[in-house]
Amino acid sequence: IPTLADGVRLVRNAALSLVARIAPRRVIGRSLWPYRRERNTTALLATAIAAVVLAALVYQMFSLRDPQPGLTPPEREVLGHAIVAPACWSPALGGVWRAEDDVRIIYDGAFEQIAYGTFPWGVLAPIAFASLLAMAGKRRALGALALAWAGASWIASELFLRKVGFMLYAGFPAFAVAIGAWLDALLEPRDRDGDDSRWPATGVLVGAFAVLAIVDVAKDLQSFTEKLTSLLVGGDSIPYPAQSQWLFVPTRLWLLLLGAVFSLAFAFALSFRGKRAGRIGAIATGALTVVFAAFWAFGWQPALAQNLSSKTMFDTVASLAKPGDQLVIMGDLGGAPKDYAPELKPEPAAGRPAIIAALNRTTRVFAIAPEAERCSIHREMGAKPYYLVDDRNTHSLLLSNKLDGTTDKNPLSKMIVHAEPTGIRFKPKGRVVWENKIQLLGWDIPATVSRSSKFTITTYYKVLGSVGTAYTVLYHIDSNQFGRLVTADHPPTDGLCATSTWQAGDYIIDTHTVWAGNATSPKGTYEVWTGFFTGGGGNFKNMTLSEAPGDMRDPTDRVKITTIVLD
Repeated sequence: IPTLADGVRLVRNAALSLVARIAPRRVIGRSLWPYRRERNTTALLATAIAAVVLAALVYQMFSLRDPQPGLTPPEREVLGHAIVAPACWSPALGGVWRAEDDVRIIYDGAFEQIAYGTFPWGVLAPIAFASLLAMAGKRRALGALALAWAGASWIASELFLRKVGFMLYAGFPAFAVAIGAWLDALLEPRDRDGDDSRWPATGVLVGAFAVLAIVDVAKDLQSFTEKLTSLLVGGDSIPYPAQSQWLFVPTRLWLLLLGAVFSLAFAFALSFRGKRAGRIGAIATGALTVVFAAFWAFGWQPALAQNLSSKTMFDTVASLAKPGDQLVIMGDLGGAPKDYAPELKPEPAAGRPAIIAALNRTTRVFAIAPEAERCSIHREMGAKPYYLVDDRNTHSLLLSNKLDGTTDKNPLSKMIVHAEPTGIRFKPKGRVVWENKIQLLGWDIPATVSRSSKFTITTYYKVLGSVGTAYTVLYHIDSNQFGRLVTADHPPTDGLCATSTWQAGDYIIDTHTVWAGNATSPKGTYEVWTGFFTGGGGNFKNMTLSEAPGDMRDPTDRVKITTIVLD
């Protein structure tokens, strides 16, 4: 952490550097200035440029005014005047300097750009910097320059993110230079005297780090793939489309597969340098780098584009539309309609009622509506037929009032219906109702399941009144003798329509797949309990039971609906 002494030393050296350029050496004396004048040109130039840039930024971004008392935090003052940001656009910054700090995204904005944006090579950058600095000659100088570049970019990025807004990290080239020089040193032939005794242990250690670190970051990307999807857009979070696939494999899985193979090849190259396995590993590492580049360009982006770009919807319309068909669009899709469907002359829809009216026309209509309107459109259409013809886009749905050449992809047609379902296999012996809003009509659960197998639970509900709160379905499979077999809590209707969107008259058919414990789970009979709850992080509240037979309920507002045998 820089101290005041560091700051004084920096100012002193800069001032003496300036003196050295304009005064003879005999004036300042050797004891006062330990450096040769000809070696300070670069430092002087950098200092002068930095001073000019900082002066220009300060002039553009700040002004002095009389301080306002009582502010928290108090305004910074110079000579009795407060330093404030006038909140005007700075051409030098390319943004507006914030009066208050924003510390929410400074870590994510910089670190994730580096870790994710340079994956997998960026994981090895810290070792590359440290190794170059430990070397001699030009490689050490190159490492120092690259580290200074990367470090200055980090500081600038953190400051910019905190006080202005999103920016791209400017130190990526420094990473490339450092890693390239480091690898050049690692993979060069043995020393002239043939001494390679220090290499094997070092190579194994660095190789092990590469495997662990790269796989760890890959697993992190598996868990938070939307971070990589949103890497270049700052605070806007672009939801990662879980349905995205490339070559029939989930796109996000390729990150882990390629990263693991790359890290193993790199570990072999470092651990067996000079041997056949090491040479094969080095070749494989280079080849996999090319594969990664191809994956980003021809795998990741096109696969995500199928779900993030609206072009796929317009392609579907173009393939299905016939003369006289109409297209209605709700929401702002930018220039996409003009670019992808100029011949259809799309009609703008001012809101959901316009979409409902369009789907009720007698002629064939295609309608594009925001994903957020899915549940409301389904409820308002009621028993009237409508179809989901393209659900690939994560932001919008392509609907139509006629199929004619395609299939219905609307899962809600089997989850939220408008007449009481028939064929309910098991029903409660009395009314079971939560808060006079949700009635349990019945369920379908197998009587016997095998350990480690998957089985399906289907539950039927009638909505008596507007729920208004997003609840999670509670499913506990317990035994007084063996304890809990499994907790099968889940968002109802696959998370498509939360209970807060349920309205009176809806009938809900909720289906969920459950694992029957594991190979060591005790065999025996277990009780199946259900209900609803909200909350998280150890702070839960169950939905209150307003009606239920006494022998079916417990003090926590759960209902025992059946038993299941684990064999």
